[in-house]
Amino acid sequence: MAQAKRRVGRPTREPKPGERVGMSLRVTPATKRALDAAAISAGRSLSQEAEIRLENSFRGSGYLDQAMDLAYGPRLAVLFAVIGRAVNEIGRHAPFPTSWMDRAYLFDEVVAAVGEALAAFRPDGSGPPSPVLAPMIIRKLLAAIKNPDEARELKDWAVPLHAKLGEAADRMRIEQWLQVTEQSPGKITMREGNR
Repeated sequence: MAQAKRRVGRPTREPKPGERVGMSLRVTPATKRALDAAAISAGRSLSQEAEIRLENSFRGSGYLDQAMDLAYGPRLAVLFAVIGRAVNEIGRHAPFPTSWMDRAYLFDEVVAAVGEALAAFRPDGSGPPSPVLAPMIIRKLLAAIKNPDEARELKDWAVPLHAKLGEAADRMRIEQWLQVTEQSPGKITMREGNR
């Protein structure tokens, strides 16, 4: 029977409440300079500044979940969390400094992951043979993000999203979309929209 190896050195002990423990951390020179400047500005030591910033990052961790639940409801928030986690993990396979949006093969992996996630949440039953409403809605939203100045009622929503995407917004390819222009019981009139 093999014996467990004895650990060499001082035995570890549980820290007392309020006691600080050491932590080895390596950061980029830019991060170190930013922390130094923030510590000097606040009149704190580098360790105090780093600790406060780490604590603050944990303090707000539940806010996103609460905001997502309020904005979209708990079910859609869970779906977004699953998709977001999958996309982040796929993105780790992109060579630095690119992202999954810059590599076609990783983009296709994201598309497959999103399809899998949506399929897992799909209720029983079947819908129309070819969706009409979804392409119309998504293409209108994407067109607004690509060209917020032409978005009319979606402009306020689209401008910050366009800014977040940066040059990727200009690369978006959006198929022709249809817009509902008149709706009455049993009748939907549509017109073509611009790309």
